[in-house]
Amino acid sequence: MDDKLLDKNLIISAVDNKLNHKNRKSQKDNLIYKNDHITIDVSRNFIDKQTLSRLFKLLKDIEIKKEITKLFSNKFKSKSENKYVSHIFLRNSQQGEKTINDMYNMYDSIRKNSLKNFTTRKIKNIIHIGIGGSNLGPKFVCNALKDYSTKDFNINFVSSSDTKELDDAIKNLDLEETIFIFSSKSFVTKEILINLDYIKKILKSKFASSEIVSRHLFAITSDKSTAIKKGIDANKILIFSKNIPGRFSVTSALSFIILLQIGKANFKKFYKGIIKMDNHFKRTKISNNIPMILAIISIWNINFFSIRNFCVCPYNYRLKDAIEYIQQIEMESNGKSSDIYSNEINIDTSPIVFGQAGTDCQHSFFQMIHQGSQDIALDFVGVIDSNDNKVSSNFLISNLIAQANLCFYGKGSQKNNKKIRGNNPSNIILMNSVDPHSVGNLISMYEHKIFVEGILWNINSFDQWGVEEGKLLASKFINKINQSNRKDTDKIILQLLKTKF
Repeated sequence: MDDKLLDKNLIISAVDNKLNHKNRKSQKDNLIYKNDHITIDVSRNFIDKQTLSRLFKLLKDIEIKKEITKLFSNKFKSKSENKYVSHIFLRNSQQGEKTINDMYNMYDSIRKNSLKNFTTRKIKNIIHIGIGGSNLGPKFVCNALKDYSTKDFNINFVSSSDTKELDDAIKNLDLEETIFIFSSKSFVTKEILINLDYIKKILKSKFASSEIVSRHLFAITSDKSTAIKKGIDANKILIFSKNIPGRFSVTSALSFIILLQIGKANFKKFYKGIIKMDNHFKRTKISNNIPMILAIISIWNINFFSIRNFCVCPYNYRLKDAIEYIQQIEMESNGKSSDIYSNEINIDTSPIVFGQAGTDCQHSFFQMIHQGSQDIALDFVGVIDSNDNKVSSNFLISNLIAQANLCFYGKGSQKNNKKIRGNNPSNIILMNSVDPHSVGNLISMYEHKIFVEGILWNINSFDQWGVEEGKLLASKFINKINQSNRKDTDKIILQLLKTKF
């Protein structure tokens, strides 16, 4: 891949497109693509049809369609982990249907209070406790689809190992009407276990009996036996495959909290939106394939223009949690400096991802984007049918377009302090509305974009050894602190500050 990125014709195209992009506004209509509930406009990039054709050839050279076929048929392997990557295959298979049916049965049982060893009080509150992939995707979807809530449950998300967050979540709740869902692939994640032990103590202080405590505890995991050992009843556990990477697990049993929020009918629409974009990605030719186009433009910006910063700005309040979700699936997937064979690579991979909802972003860091010295690529995510308030909706979409134009084209001035330099490329991504189907489209689109990037860079988008090493080192430090006397704790912590490994 390194040699292909140094293709002489592509480098010439890069220079030419950057020098002449401001004279090419007439090409806008040719760089708009639509599928289902998603429309993308990529005209505000240093790109034209000819360059795109050359970039599409890169995808053909790496036989991207073969890689996609492997992904959809459960034959794509994470080499460093020696296991298949199954999230796409499972959600398009009978096994995926079984998972959904298991979720439906659990959903009905909670609503009807019909589970064995379950509280007799009607459940009104649900606390979902997870971190990383067990939290960010489900949290984004639930908050995006609040307007579609059945209002059966008051749902809160907790991710921090600082138990103050859990304290805040349960404050003013009747614990007899509350259940806690602990989501962890391995069920040995420290953040989850800290919260599990903490809530057990709180429940025991209220209910006295361990049997009553267990009535309020649920788990979503790929390791059922470990969850049972930690005190979760077998009939309150939903299972997902160990071959589903955590950050790509929003369509596994981890979507149970989404089902609890929006109900079966809307959940089916959400799932349908995901499958529709999956099918588009699998079946559509490269030149009209939205995830592929977004991926190849990302590669173009990073590897040909050295734009290492990527800003996500959703101009819709309900989509604000998309930023953290995209940040994780991009940076944890493609933040790698070695290839799939563990060889060091000499090209840039994942950008630094940050963002904020519009128009808040305009009043915080957009000054730096417009007049600072850093090059930044952006995704502006907008909604055509934003909300019932047309004044608000029209204001948001107008600002989105204005900022995208100003970021790219800039604005001249005789005074340097008033000059807007431009040259910050962006994509405009428009959803029909913030509804279950469109949100499903959006999630699938970003998942597949990141997959294609990883194939182009020849890296493993599905492992995360950097995360694992951090956990191991922290556990060594925790053991030293826990073994110290209380009066020596401060001294031990100061010593650890000077310790490398």
